[in-house]
Amino acid sequence: MFSKASAYSLGIALILSPLSALADDSISGAYKLSEDAKKAEKRIEKIIEEGTADMNFITRGIARGKLKDALKPHQKIELKLSGDQVEIVDARGPLVAPSSGKCVKPSKPRGKAKQVCHAFKGRVVVQTIKTPEAVRIAKYTVGADKTMRAEFTLKSERLPKPIKYTLKYKPTK
Repeated sequence: MFSKASAYSLGIALILSPLSALADDSISGAYKLSEDAKKAEKRIEKIIEEGTADMNFITRGIARGKLKDALKPHQKIELKLSGDQVEIVDARGPLVAPSSGKCVKPSKPRGKAKQVCHAFKGRVVVQTIKTPEAVRIAKYTVGADKTMRAEFTLKSERLPKPIKYTLKYKPTK
């Protein structure tokens, strides 16, 4: 007979277990940007301009240029869930990390990324990429209709406030 504490512990373990969560890989797949890439870029550029408006004019121009290059929307994103690993592939290549949220060094060089973390639960994958200058968080939520909502946040001590934007993706055929 289970005690209440044992039943509670078992329930928590099943909910949080990466292996049990990854058994349902229904969100694995390739997704393509739903909107026109040029429109998405223009929308992100406007968000960057608003987010850097409070910077002095010299650093503002430099920051905007770097951010526009770094935050270009990806035409295609792949989510691959297997075992206790999550792999996210975009135009810059793959990043693999445990689904537990534990941060690891990227297995292949990728820009300035020093650490990557993936956390997976239900139909949501959260990716955190840490560089010496910033932290980029991407929250990928896949709906029952297989469309994906990607919410991006870039935080840096050099920015007056985080840069946040959302893109929508649809499954590739």
